Amino acid sequence: MPNLEPVAKDDLGVQGRLVCTLLNSGDSPKSALKTMQAAYPGTAGRIMVVEAPPVYCPKHTAAVEQALE
Repeated sequence: MPNLEPVAKDDLGVQGRLVCTLLNSGDSPKSALKTMQAAYPGTAGRIMVVEAPPVYCPKHTAAVEQALE
């Protein structure tokens, strides 16, 4: 089981929407991942980038899955 870093529940939705804002503005999934990992090192940043699109911006789900898996 991965060692996840704590993220306040209030921050999860905000950060998920940030991932989608990055993707909507033209950032690649890998670029969005770098941005999120800068704020949330380790696996937490990656989990946010992978899990946010199905909830907040479904049109990016396939591209993120393909780029990051």
